[in-house]
Amino acid sequence: MKRIANYLLTATALLGAAALLTFAAKNDFGLARNMETLVNMMRELSVYYVDEVDADRLMTDAAEGMVRRLDPYTVYMPEEEMTDFQFLTTGKYGGVGALIRKKGDGVVVAQPYKGFPADRAGLQIGDRFVEIAGKDARGMTTEQVSALLKGTPNTNVTIKVEKLLTGQVEEVKLRRERIAISGVGYAGFVADSIGYIQHRDFTEGCYEDMRAALEGLQKQGLKALVLDYRNNGGGILQEAVKIVSMFVPKGTEVVTTKGRTEHTVYRTQLDPVAPTLPIVALVNDGTASAAEIVTGSLQDLDRAVLVGQRTFGKGLRAKLEKRVSLSDITRYIRHEGVEFLYIRHDHNASPVLIHWLRKVKKLGVRIALEIPTYPYDAEFAQSPAVRKLKLRIDRMFRCRMARYIDRIVTFSDDTEIFGRPTIRISNGIDFRSIPLKTQVHGDHHNLRLLAVANIHFWHGLDRVIEGLREYYAAPHQCIVRLRIAGDGVETLIAEYRRRIDAYSLAEYAEVIGPRSGAALDAEFEWCDMGIASLGRHRNGITGIKTLKNREYAARGIPFVYSERDSDFDGMDYVMKAPADDTPLDIAALVRFHDGLHLTPAQIRGTVEGRLSWDNQMKQVLTELFEA
Repeated sequence: MKRIANYLLTATALLGAAALLTFAAKNDFGLARNMETLVNMMRELSVYYVDEVDADRLMTDAAEGMVRRLDPYTVYMPEEEMTDFQFLTTGKYGGVGALIRKKGDGVVVAQPYKGFPADRAGLQIGDRFVEIAGKDARGMTTEQVSALLKGTPNTNVTIKVEKLLTGQVEEVKLRRERIAISGVGYAGFVADSIGYIQHRDFTEGCYEDMRAALEGLQKQGLKALVLDYRNNGGGILQEAVKIVSMFVPKGTEVVTTKGRTEHTVYRTQLDPVAPTLPIVALVNDGTASAAEIVTGSLQDLDRAVLVGQRTFGKGLRAKLEKRVSLSDITRYIRHEGVEFLYIRHDHNASPVLIHWLRKVKKLGVRIALEIPTYPYDAEFAQSPAVRKLKLRIDRMFRCRMARYIDRIVTFSDDTEIFGRPTIRISNGIDFRSIPLKTQVHGDHHNLRLLAVANIHFWHGLDRVIEGLREYYAAPHQCIVRLRIAGDGVETLIAEYRRRIDAYSLAEYAEVIGPRSGAALDAEFEWCDMGIASLGRHRNGITGIKTLKNREYAARGIPFVYSERDSDFDGMDYVMKAPADDTPLDIAALVRFHDGLHLTPAQIRGTVEGRLSWDNQMKQVLTELFEA
């Protein structure tokens, strides 16, 4: 039997407020002296400093300063961030089950989760919080509203909301529940007697979820199993050991951790559930941490065959490589005398990024961070578990990251994001890389529609399919065809194809998969009108400056969308659909296209230059350096 390699886990968190400082058995005079110095400084500043001092803020800054000189993975976590930390590790919290977002000077409901208290009480997207637990909610941040809504399960919270549709203020009494996310995404059979379990993350209690799923399949005649750990970012180490125990003898060594004072060997403590079951484990470059421990252990113990891509490597080596990479950028900035750094935010606020930004700021560099869509939390509602995990980490560190950002660049209308001022621009276009459409072939009898997207629920392409269903069920003269190009959420793509088949639309609509380069150019030449976003209201966004709108216009293609876009609202070549879930009115779309008399060159002329990236970056540089 192969020997299992040792795993070195280095991530560290210092928990504030509720945490206890314990001294070593020996009398550490230096530590005691430094603690006394800290206490004396706090007292002197509180009593004698010319202005009133926020003691909590001072303590937080002092604690962050202590860990600043250590590795970037050791962080101080104040009490107010503990809820997010617990959610990250347990997948559970007490609350009402709703996403919220900042809008104007208040906070609104971005998305109530179906079946949870907020949904059952009738809260809807856009409802504005007026009062929570007797406190005026107007002017609160999302963090403040979230803190008031969360609480111990089975406790009540009374809120007042201004209803979006009526403008009336209503009082609603909500009973908090335990909101829990299961570690198992799906369990079932992929073929005769061959089971499949998708394991999403290693939160507290995921072993029970996995065991229940496995035993359920065994009762149905399970003979072989596929374990899907693709895009599983890991989590709690102990849960990983328990899951391995389902397939190997009790007492088997799984992993060893080494620290300054401890050397721990983790062995299986439970009797196996399926000690001889044939297993295939699916992995990819998103398989990390605890997921690597499970799959690597099963492979080393000859209990599973791994299929897929090389895994992430979330150990010390991978983290050091990331640090080296960032260090290379730092050296380049210093050597070349770089004055301006532009970063596109990928929802990846983390101690590593914060540590690096702190170093860059010391070099006198001005930093702009682009957050194109804001708020973005609701975009993760139907995302894989690994993306949801990424969001949870981002929530914990985003405001701390923003301290080192001079301006946040956004396509939204928000004047402030994460406490930092914004520079509001439009999504830019590189006109040199986008060819002008040359073919114009639409007429009263034929209309070709093209939707190009990384397909998600907020694109609302189901509205087009439902619209085609209604259109062809009624008398019509024009033949309307739809092509959807792109990849994205696989379950959503499968649903689109299912509807097309169920509605007998295969002759008129198809999902053609991703296209790029010359193949994508050919699709744009084929179409008469573009389909842009028709479902942004689903994640609480009403105004956006999407790239799709700009690329259609740059190619000279008329298009339809539902959100508010100040660069295109009112343009003759744009049809606006209602921002709701009604089927797209295909007959109205046909009439709109029949009334168009603009050439592709004329459409392109309305945006060329004005929406170029050169112009957008000039605005960024002007505002950043003037500030």
